[in-house]
This record gives sequence, C-alpha cells and structure tokens, in this order.
Amino acid sequence: MNKIAVTIPDATALSGIGRSSLYKLFNQGKLTPRKSGKRTLILVAELEDYVKNLPAGGPTIVQAIGEAGDVNHRTSTSDTGQ
Repeated sequence: MNKIAVTIPDATALSGIGRSSLYKLFNQGKLTPRKSGKRTLILVAELEDYVKNLPAGGPTIVQAIGEAGDVNHRTSTSDTGQ
C-alpha cells in the first residue's frame, strides 16, 4: 500500500528538496502542509506534481558543469615549471 501523505523528513528524502526549502514552499503557497495533531504532512501527489513541474535542467546547467570542469583541468605556468 502506497502512502498518500508523508512527514517532512520523508518528503525531503522522497523529493531531494531540503527541509527549509519545503517550509519556503509552504510560505509561498506552492505546497500545502497538512496537520495531524503535531505532525506536519505533505500529500505525496502534491509533492510529485510540484517536482514534475520544475524546469528541466537544460544545456545551461550542462555547460556550467562542463566549464567548471575545464577550469580544473587547465595548467598554469606554475604547474609546468615555467
């Protein structure tokens, strides 16, 4: 049986979104926290919808990673003994 709601720690593990970022999303109205006694729950379907609708990591992210890698592989004059 699949859970329909998860706690904050479970939501962070499930989505990869950090705890403080989840609370920011609550404050921005992008996710709705549910209360059961003292426990805060997030509907799994709502969390999945939010993550699925995030922008895709396109070439800009790939290029930035590639450029960062290039910087680490350059040799300076001190590395070559000049």
